[in-house]
Amino acid sequence: MIAFTTRAARLLGGLLVAAAVAACAASPTSRALPSAPAAAVAGSPGRATARARATNARSAIQLDPAVAALLGTGPISRLAVVVREPGYSGGFTLRSGCAKVARVTPPSLAKAGRITLFGLHAGACALTIGDADGHTTMLHVSDTVVSIALGADAISPGSKTVTVTLSDVNGKPPAKGLRTTQTSLLGTCTAGCTLPGPQAPPGYDRFTVAVNDAKAHVLAYGKVAGRVRVAQPLNLTPRTVKYIASVAIASFPPAAAGTPFASPQPLALAIDDIDGNPIVGTYASPVLVSDSDTTHSTSLSVGTAKASDSVAIANSTQVVNLSYDGFAIAPQSFGISAGGYASNTASFAPSLGAILTDAAQSTGADGQGPSGAYELDFPTAGGAYSATVHVTQPGWSEAPFSKTFTYTQGDAGILGDADNCALFSISPASGTATTYVVSIPANDQVNASGACLMTIGGGAGQQTKVYLTLGYTNFSIHAIPRP
Repeated sequence: MIAFTTRAARLLGGLLVAAAVAACAASPTSRALPSAPAAAVAGSPGRATARARATNARSAIQLDPAVAALLGTGPISRLAVVVREPGYSGGFTLRSGCAKVARVTPPSLAKAGRITLFGLHAGACALTIGDADGHTTMLHVSDTVVSIALGADAISPGSKTVTVTLSDVNGKPPAKGLRTTQTSLLGTCTAGCTLPGPQAPPGYDRFTVAVNDAKAHVLAYGKVAGRVRVAQPLNLTPRTVKYIASVAIASFPPAAAGTPFASPQPLALAIDDIDGNPIVGTYASPVLVSDSDTTHSTSLSVGTAKASDSVAIANSTQVVNLSYDGFAIAPQSFGISAGGYASNTASFAPSLGAILTDAAQSTGADGQGPSGAYELDFPTAGGAYSATVHVTQPGWSEAPFSKTFTYTQGDAGILGDADNCALFSISPASGTATTYVVSIPANDQVNASGACLMTIGGGAGQQTKVYLTLGYTNFSIHAIPRP
């Protein structure tokens, strides 16, 4: 692992030393130490490296690599430097001006060997290395640090780790030897935090960020890019999206036929991640809500946008609203989906009012009407008799809908009377209406009895059954609303 890091440092050394030396020369800490060769500040990175090595050669102490170009902080930034001096078997002292930039271990060497540096913060500094004979040399150190800032909307209740990966540098794959992936524990971070990035060399670098749960499921994903400069910190905030595992319309606003919504009402949506937690933030795929109501009594909208039969939302702050005009409709299917990840359906079913008639409740004592029936009694004297039945249903027959009803005739099967629909005449005889006139001819008044069932149908499949009965002493209409 040490040799692997050293090869990366050598590759980057030529590019980084000039800027590191210049930054170090400007640092108050660095001025307290022996100055770097002036020639190392000017010229190309390659010449600066050569001059640094020449200076070390003159001091007899040799360093490999000649400069310490750290990338990142903590264990990932680990860099080993070999210290030796031909013909010398004694120890070496280390006088560090890098306390804020890097940690150096061990603090001294009993003989030729390795020192290890770990990055602490972005910056540049110098480490003076001396032998017992008074020879000294200077190790120029720089640390280039990239960190990732996650907002609260990138973190879910099930989030446990964050993995940051360096994907390319100046449009090309990262150099071999770099530690291009850094995984950090979130711990108590729930409302946003800053996490270390991987090793990132100077250039225009691109990164991917994945927020994972305890089972390594990716809950959120993002990309970010920025210009990385030697010995400078770079804090990047990725735009993350969250992956959807399930969607549902949790509930509809309460609704009743005949009572339109005064304003659009919000739908309750359940949009969850793989751990079953509601997603807060931007969705990886837009959530589509659709309305299949062919009566066009309902519509959907988001915010102030025009109502439609299909809407999409991109994040958890957007609300889908439902409009309803009060029309009596059967349950209508609504769909919800999120790309190819999840889908579901639900039904909007306004409560329906019964079909009502205006027939008065019976005051007769003949006892022929069923319990709860409405009855109209007629005298037994000769002549033709008729009764008018007005029919209403909320959300159907009144304005603005003004729909009509249909009816059918059939056997009554009640009251002990023979089924005999031929005794009754209903007008209109066919078609639709909201008012029906039921009559019997005069010649049917004598020695005639029977019953007939008149079934009136309205909106959303609602029905009312009207029982027509003719006895020896009266003619009556019994109306009972039926679901």
